[in-house]
Amino acid sequence: MTLGEIISTSIAGVALIVACLARLDSKKSANAAQKSAEAAQRANDLMARQLEFDKQKVKSASEPVFQWRDHSAAGVSLTERFQNLGGRVRIISCESNPPADRIDKPEYVDEKQEAAFTFAFLSKSGFPSIPQFDFTINYETQLNKKGSQRFNSNQPYKPIALN
Repeated sequence: MTLGEIISTSIAGVALIVACLARLDSKKSANAAQKSAEAAQRANDLMARQLEFDKQKVKSASEPVFQWRDHSAAGVSLTERFQNLGGRVRIISCESNPPADRIDKPEYVDEKQEAAFTFAFLSKSGFPSIPQFDFTINYETQLNKKGSQRFNSNQPYKPIALN
């Protein structure tokens, strides 16, 4: 073998090694790019879950939580006192079953605010009478979501499921 052939063979060998190294490097780059894309997708999924969690947290915080304090009866009226541990709400209406002759309600109830509903009943005989009754509070949250909660006058601290 001549010196030229040895040099040519050596150059070809070096070129082959460089090509193999370049291919390995390009494969590593492709793997790194795929891992980077997967990491970006995981981060995106995590951010989407966090945003949904935050949205649900805000929505939940806007709902009222009626914690009933006590009640008192005076003549034909029963007053149910409570504190709103949830978000500020506008009380749209309050209905009772059987229907009360009059219901006094607050217009708005802020977070941590104490308020009351007063129900007045007259018996058919004309004498004062306060029956056991269910009442439904219809409200609107600060997120403009309308909702309702139902309670019983004997156990207002236990909400009744709405159908």
